[in-house]
Amino acid sequence: MRAYAERSFLLSSRAGDAGDSYRQVLEGLLLRTRDQKRRAEREAILKVPAMPAGLLYLWRIYDRMRRRKGGNGFALSPLEWQDIDAFLRRTQTDLAPWELEIIEMLDDLYLVDYSKLQVD
Repeated sequence: MRAYAERSFLLSSRAGDAGDSYRQVLEGLLLRTRDQKRRAEREAILKVPAMPAGLLYLWRIYDRMRRRKGGNGFALSPLEWQDIDAFLRRTQTDLAPWELEIIEMLDDLYLVDYSKLQVD
């Protein structure tokens, strides 16, 4: 799941000022690439590892929570326990401790990916 999340966050990140995602930029470059070696490199970057089917529900839960979490004006804010608790109560969902750890890991990966964009 970690590999899936890292690649998904990378490809969905914004590339440059045009507002296109990194995936859109790579797909556009791929259409114009004639050199087979470069084509293979770009195709490899676009390839997303498989999501473990049994964990897809956690990805969806994380996505729902993250879409509703804003920033503080300077950067994105991490999901806080209040956010997670409110989501679980409102949706009447019960997660085991290991499932919460996966949600935390996903948010950490997302924030690291986002912070890299701010530095670059």
